[in-house]
Amino acid sequence: MTTPPTQKPDFDKLGTLPPERLKSITQFGGELDEVNRLADALGQVVSGDFGLTLRTSSSHPVVQKLAIMGNFMLQSVRQAISQRERAEASLKGQSFLRQLLDLQTDLIFTLDLEGRVVIINQAAADFFGLEAEAFIGKRPTEMDTSYQAYAEAIIRVSRRVASTGQPIFIDEQQLAAT
Repeated sequence: MTTPPTQKPDFDKLGTLPPERLKSITQFGGELDEVNRLADALGQVVSGDFGLTLRTSSSHPVVQKLAIMGNFMLQSVRQAISQRERAEASLKGQSFLRQLLDLQTDLIFTLDLEGRVVIINQAAADFFGLEAEAFIGKRPTEMDTSYQAYAEAIIRVSRRVASTGQPIFIDEQQLAAT
């Protein structure tokens, strides 16, 4: 079993096939220049150039298949890179929103339609005396806090928001009175 190389080969030093090897490769006939051109293009890909498209003027089916397979692999790599870039951008956006929420001193949280916490800022978590992660996916009334009256009021207010579709902004005294 061979182990993969630890570093990328220097494709410029590889060059084209030596003449003694050309004699043993007869299946490509006069297509070796085209095969070497495709190999050079794939060397560019390995070096990080994913923007190119492999083209061949050859009518040889093997050479055409190499170009088609190379383009398919390039498209797959480009899609993977694009998905990764979108995921990284999304994580940066989520991180920014998390920081923005946690800088607020007001209690901020959102519940889904079943009354489970989706988002909660640090001020709200601190108010209830638990870590923010402990709230995610749970109903406020399921949490073991000394503020069960607040939790029940939160559920009532959330139901009102869900039925009217309008946000409600209330201070802590109003929450306790609802």
